[in-house]
Amino acid sequence: MSIFDHKRLTDTTFKLDIERMRQGWYTDKYFTNIAQMLKVLSEQNYTYAGRSPHLSENVSAGEIACGDLEVEMQWFTRRPGRTIVVGVDKALAMLRHATGAFSGEDFYNTADQLEVWAVQDGCTVTSDGDPQNVQPVIRVRGCYRDFAILETPTLGILTRASRVATNVFETLVAARG
Repeated sequence: MSIFDHKRLTDTTFKLDIERMRQGWYTDKYFTNIAQMLKVLSEQNYTYAGRSPHLSENVSAGEIACGDLEVEMQWFTRRPGRTIVVGVDKALAMLRHATGAFSGEDFYNTADQLEVWAVQDGCTVTSDGDPQNVQPVIRVRGCYRDFAILETPTLGILTRASRVATNVFETLVAARG
């Protein structure tokens, strides 16, 4: 739908269990563990003290706050061939409403601190199966601990919806319309 008018569907379109999503109910355990470890490292002001040839000349050991690491995460298809991408707007709604952290009972949403880029629902991407040659459908930059627990549910919706849409498209092509 949104590929035709280039408008995003909002969270009111979807039935999202935001409270449980924020608590990690729909997340693989290792992502909740990573988010918890990064939170503790941040609270302890833990910094990287090692050496790496990959560090920028402007960054030295001891200056990297491990708990506050900012990353760029990309969602992309691994299946070779053509994929009709669907579920982007729902994944973006998940990011918009469940990015952040709890402090006691209160949830602090930090979605406004993310840099997000995404294709429109209904677009087509291709893959040759090479992980070095991918077309991202969503790209997010920000503090990883704030959105780590959303990897499982966002991948889930993108995978299911895109697989159904692609199968329907391939059926129409095989049936010649």
